[in-house]
Amino acid sequence: MIAGALLLLLLINRDGLIARVLSFPPIRAIGEASFTVYLVQSFLNRQLSVSPAEAKWLVSVIASSGIGYMSYNLFEKPFYTRIKDKLARLPT
Repeated sequence: MIAGALLLLLLINRDGLIARVLSFPPIRAIGEASFTVYLVQSFLNRQLSVSPAEAKWLVSVIASSGIGYMSYNLFEKPFYTRIKDKLARLPT
């Protein structure tokens, strides 16, 4: 219980090591696009017919990371930006 509380304090501290690591731009980019990568990888795993299984896993990880990251930046991010701008213009 004490270890959990200490871990929580480390995560909450904005100036701590964990906060600095998680705010590193490549780590943030991975976090932002991670759900899209997950969805693409789920689709690719069903569609790929590569063997052995290790090769299928490697192809799936590399392809889904690239496709997912591109999809996030080309489609999702602009969509979210437009939605956020429209919501900001609404009267409160």
